[in-house]
Amino acid sequence: MTLRTVERAINVLYHVCESDYPMNLTEVSKALELDKATTLRLLSTLVSGDLLKQDAQTRSYYIGPGILRLSRFWRHDLRSICRPHLESLLDQVDETICLIEPRGLDRICIDVLEPKKELRVVAELGRVQPIYSGASGRVLLASLPEQEMLAILDQVDLLQLTPQSVTERTQYLDEIRLARKQGYAYAIDQVIVGSAGVSAPIADANGEVVAAVVVRGPAARITKDLSKEIGAAVRQVAKDIEGHLNG
Repeated sequence: MTLRTVERAINVLYHVCESDYPMNLTEVSKALELDKATTLRLLSTLVSGDLLKQDAQTRSYYIGPGILRLSRFWRHDLRSICRPHLESLLDQVDETICLIEPRGLDRICIDVLEPKKELRVVAELGRVQPIYSGASGRVLLASLPEQEMLAILDQVDLLQLTPQSVTERTQYLDEIRLARKQGYAYAIDQVIVGSAGVSAPIADANGEVVAAVVVRGPAARITKDLSKEIGAAVRQVAKDIEGHLNG
């Protein structure tokens, strides 16, 4: 397989994966300005590698399970890239550090570092929570285009996870837009009573947010007055990660 063939196969894969609907042979061929015979060979190779699937009835192509397996490797690599920066942040703030990844209408904790102090927020690795919840949820949504963010909120109910949880949409949108303006979000008593968090987003080379860094701790220590200072530290770490991730 020549380098040119590999480049063409990658372009085909990207085009089908980025499409909002399954694509047939003619559509892929026209979109990439390739003849049908070449396009069919490339599509067949991608199907044999499980990177694409073909619908038996419509003969259209869509994302295959191999992409999901590759995404698991990506998450592992993301953790590896972020870990030294998260350790540096832990040294600075001496509070629990979490790496949060968006996943549809949810968010998941994919890495946790905790301080040695006895009084701390204990975070659960692998815990899944609603996309909108907490400081990290606010920055993940704030990083989306306005219409995309509103479309997600249309699909969820703002649940009262604690007595202080924001459940009124207008107030929540105000907090989202403040996070967008500041570049970080501060939330208190939103997921666990007595805890607070400060979070900043991590974007890839295309500007798409792939994760969020969050500092979590007792509300008595992570106060609103200190949130600006912590927010600056979290933003800097997020930028350092982006430089490593996209360099």
